[in-house]
Amino acid sequence: MDSMSQKYQQINQAFEELRLLTQDTENDLRKLQHNQEYFIIQYQESLRIQAQLSSLAALPPSDRQLREPALLSKRATVEAWLTREANTLQKYRLDLAEKHQKTLQLLRKQQTIILDDELIQWKRRQQLAGNGGPPEGGLDILQS
Repeated sequence: MDSMSQKYQQINQAFEELRLLTQDTENDLRKLQHNQEYFIIQYQESLRIQAQLSSLAALPPSDRQLREPALLSKRATVEAWLTREANTLQKYRLDLAEKHQKTLQLLRKQQTIILDDELIQWKRRQQLAGNGGPPEGGLDILQS
């Protein structure tokens, strides 16, 4: 019975690890979503600057020469930021995918332990108990 309680303790510990990993992944997902929203805002700003540059063609050359350098500089700054941030977002997505993969591996391992090992052993103990063997372990612990 002591080895049974030790197994159940290991199972519970693994589920606690899964819970913590899931919380961490959820926090990372929120961070990624926030960064993506900010990226979209900056992308829209880039489109607005591009539209302003396009509209400069309709202005007289003197006005265009006054406004064009500032807009070109602003566009270069925003586009450089967008490029860096796109790479950062890609890295966040890959990291998040790795965390999801790790969570799934741990979950599959727990599923194997509980359904393939513990539940089969429980069934066997029930068969033996029906034949006069000692009653061991309840299904309540596995269910929880």
